[in-house]
Amino acid sequence: MKRSERIKQFSRRGFLGCIAGFLAAAGLEAAGQSVLDKPPEKGLYDPLTPEEEKVINASEMAKEIVKLPTQGFNCAESILLATLKYLKKPEDYVHAAAAFGGGMGHYDLCGLLTGGFMAFGVAAGTYHSDRKKMKAQARKMTKEYWKWWQSWAPIHCYQLRPKYDKPGYTNMTRRVAAKVEELIKECREKKAE
Repeated sequence: MKRSERIKQFSRRGFLGCIAGFLAAAGLEAAGQSVLDKPPEKGLYDPLTPEEEKVINASEMAKEIVKLPTQGFNCAESILLATLKYLKKPEDYVHAAAAFGGGMGHYDLCGLLTGGFMAFGVAAGTYHSDRKKMKAQARKMTKEYWKWWQSWAPIHCYQLRPKYDKPGYTNMTRRVAAKVEELIKECREKKAE
């Protein structure tokens, strides 16, 4: 088979499978759970514990993100916009996340996950002018977020969407925003060192 024929046969799912394999090979599987494992018992959409409620209520990004879906922003845009507001960056950059909502429009990787990755790039670039340090910090945050995410939920929109009743979706977005803010604060602290 010619190379051009093989490329045409390489589906979107195949491409995403390769990305997942690459991420696992990059050390993300060290979390002790592979992408193919069954979802955890608890979920991002489950009710908040009293301890979580305290932490999340203190999060600026968690307060902001609950407003955004009602303004027409998808999941990826919501987490990126909450980050841009938190970092006092131009909000029109939110459009970078437009195509990532709804699991990249195909119910694949969750927009809150991919939007979080974009947020880490913005944060790392904000706090680290040296490109090598910036990329290393963005990778570190991404790995920690990935590991945290897998302990809470599956990574695909089609697996999460059935849980998107009003309180479930709100719990999920608030948890994610608080976690992204926590990782951004750690990035800021690294700059101070």
